[in-house]
Amino acid sequence: LIYNATGGPLQLVDKNDWYGQVYKEEPPRSFDNGQWLAFLHVHPTSQAIGSEAARVLRGSTVDGDVRDYMVAWCTRWGAAENNVSTYQDPHLFLFLFFWFASFRQRKHIFRAAV
Repeated sequence: LIYNATGGPLQLVDKNDWYGQVYKEEPPRSFDNGQWLAFLHVHPTSQAIGSEAARVLRGSTVDGDVRDYMVAWCTRWGAAENNVSTYQDPHLFLFLFFWFASFRQRKHIFRAAV
């Protein structure tokens, strides 16, 4: 569940599903200010491993500056401890997605960000 309070529309510009997928139907690729975006990300079928993914949304601030917003999550199978992170640094995303490619480094980012 993501709420857009940026002052303008947000558009999906990148996504990564390390474990799992969006259940049934992908959400819209863009949504306006004041709207909610809802989707259910589920673990891989018949595997007890949880769900890990990230989405990058692009929008403009009220001052007209273009910003990228990343929402990332790691929900473990049957564990009480789950991690969800958001980032708003516009220069960090390319670096983070290359960094996320490594399993060990990706786990470190999720734990350090919460």
